[in-house]
Amino acid sequence: MRCKNCGWSNEPNAKKCIKCNAPLCGSMIASDHIVEPSISEENESDIVSKTCRESSSINNIPVPDNNPNLCPNCGYNVAPNMESCPICNTSISRPNLQVSDLNASNNTPNRQGTINPWGRGVNPSGSSFCQLQPIAWENENISYQPQSYSGQQIVLNRSNTDPNNHTITSKQQAILSFENGKWYIEDKSAHKSTFIQVNGKMSLNDGDVVLMGNRMFIFREH
Repeated sequence: MRCKNCGWSNEPNAKKCIKCNAPLCGSMIASDHIVEPSISEENESDIVSKTCRESSSINNIPVPDNNPNLCPNCGYNVAPNMESCPICNTSISRPNLQVSDLNASNNTPNRQGTINPWGRGVNPSGSSFCQLQPIAWENENISYQPQSYSGQQIVLNRSNTDPNNHTITSKQQAILSFENGKWYIEDKSAHKSTFIQVNGKMSLNDGDVVLMGNRMFIFREH
């Protein structure tokens, strides 16, 4: 059945035109008072273009002027995951969006829901990453893999550092925090058993504990 509004050829039992959404029967558009336009190969593409541009307003779908999903040839609002227009087969090229450009539109990964795992420049956690790699004890024939962490603040405990090591508390051994572009560690264990091996010049704060050998020392400022 051909649509009297746009001339598109629809299935015989269709109620509405699949292109312009106009009713195919029971309306003035479908009445015999309107003469069906003849469509030639020359003007059919123009009718399709006009129909596609009007389809958004017919369906009450707002289409912004800078919508990157609009077909540059016929104006059809192409789905974001399609690389060509389903109407005129024109290739759709979209700008490479940065993470800061991703907003609350229907096509962006910073909304709640599944994130495109292949999105370029998209950091799913939105924070920085760090690693801790356990060092094998003497005569321990195990090659430990580094543990990865992400977030602004990470609570370190036995389960996410060394699950079989009972010298590490199961609650809060220490906290890693990312502030002003740097990582910090703070001891939270009841036995005060979180230390840093000094490999370079490092600032000390009053009350810091320094472990040298197996002896701990409290640093005090005068």
